[in-house]
Amino acid sequence: MEYVRRKLKENWKKILGISVIILVICMILHMTFPMNTDLYGLELSILLKTFDIRLVAGITVYICFLIVIIVFVLIQDTMPGKKLIKGFTYGCTIAILWTIGFLELVFIYNSPLIYELTCAMCDGIPLVILGLLAGKYLAADNENKLRDQKRVKNNIISILIIGLFVTLGRYFSYIILNIESGYLINPIGTFFWTLSLGLLIGIMYCLFEQGLKGTTSINRTIFFSLFIFGVNWALYTFFWPILYEVSLVEVIIRLGFDLLYVFIGTFIIEKFIK
Repeated sequence: MEYVRRKLKENWKKILGISVIILVICMILHMTFPMNTDLYGLELSILLKTFDIRLVAGITVYICFLIVIIVFVLIQDTMPGKKLIKGFTYGCTIAILWTIGFLELVFIYNSPLIYELTCAMCDGIPLVILGLLAGKYLAADNENKLRDQKRVKNNIISILIIGLFVTLGRYFSYIILNIESGYLINPIGTFFWTLSLGLLIGIMYCLFEQGLKGTTSINRTIFFSLFIFGVNWALYTFFWPILYEVSLVEVIIRLGFDLLYVFIGTFIIEKFIK
């Protein structure tokens, strides 16, 4: 906790400033390509019925960007490479993660692909810019070379293991937990979407493995599954119940089991592969 407090104390002005800049960019994009809240046939949340969507979305998105930057600040010091590359890699990765999240709606609600890609772009472009600004002003160059364990073979194994556990786990969630999905009405699309999510998380692990804090397998596993992946996936996931009247219990179950699948896959890698 001391490390976290020190990092935030050193950088809080820059973190707040970058978050404001990214929020402005994001809001301009969303005003240019406005959201269709009637598209999914869901009841609007109490927040949207009470307050203007721009106010609700603006506050929520600002908090999300703030947390995304904080995660980067706390992991960047041990990531290898130039600071701009580290920031760009982080921003792009989170943008792709959220984009995949948007694409699930195509298979659940049969929403237009172009619409979901447009929504993803309105969040993704700011996230990439966020990464670049965070890299430039909040990171430091790290000339440490990648460890031997970062060989291509181990990376491929890591990606496949996490991809496998996420894919199989998600189907457990679809069939046994009965979370909302498109696996019955669009089985092929849902399968490839699920596999893509799992493989991306595996790639995230390989990209940020050297930024993991902790000296034990369990600590490093917790740091990745709950902090690097978990926090960013939670930010996307919990945006949904802010907009619509959906079951908060199901959202928590969906997120919790997603984190569990990633945790299991990551722990196996940390314990037996690394």
